[in-house]
Amino acid sequence: MTSSPVLTGSRFDKIADTQKIFRIMLDAMARPGKIYQLPPVGWLLSNNSSKFASFETLSGVLATLIDHEVTFCLLGNDDSAMNLTPILSAATGSRSVTRDKADYVTTLEAPETSLLSQLNPGSLLYPNIATTLISRVENLANEAEGEGNGTLLALNGPGAEPNQKLWVAGTNATFFNTLSSINAGYPTGLDIIWATPSGKLVGLPRSTRITVVGGQ
Repeated sequence: MTSSPVLTGSRFDKIADTQKIFRIMLDAMARPGKIYQLPPVGWLLSNNSSKFASFETLSGVLATLIDHEVTFCLLGNDDSAMNLTPILSAATGSRSVTRDKADYVTTLEAPETSLLSQLNPGSLLYPNIATTLISRVENLANEAEGEGNGTLLALNGPGAEPNQKLWVAGTNATFFNTLSSINAGYPTGLDIIWATPSGKLVGLPRSTRITVVGGQ
């Protein structure tokens, strides 16, 4: 069982906690594939139900990114997305819309390849309107873990360390090959933020060149 992040015991602070998370997200997007650990922050969901405890890391990331000026879409294979959506909307002031119109699309588990074609990659005139995908996965590592339950990537491009590797649990090679095709038209494309229940965070900007080197 994956552990939930350490919380401070206080309520999520929209100023102090978002500043902590935002600084790490900036570093993560500037250093593709490097694994960062989010700091302990206040709870945003757990007072509603203990069953949401494993989503606290993801909710903290979302609370940092979304507000009344942007839209979001929360996707999941069970009722969690339906139950979490109004809570996040009330906490952030952001409006929930369909995935093809959302500024931020979030998946509660590793995303399906078919989702990529449903997101907005922006345009040459307005690359800044592209969707940002935020995905909750069970684990992230810099080398393959287990067998047949994730994909190992080699990353190149701005900010990536030499020989940078990234293993993403629950994903398959087809997903990343499709992502590479979409991002080949840079500056259009999709940025991805990966987050685990235990607070690991990795950025994968559209400028990063991806090569699948192992996994499914």
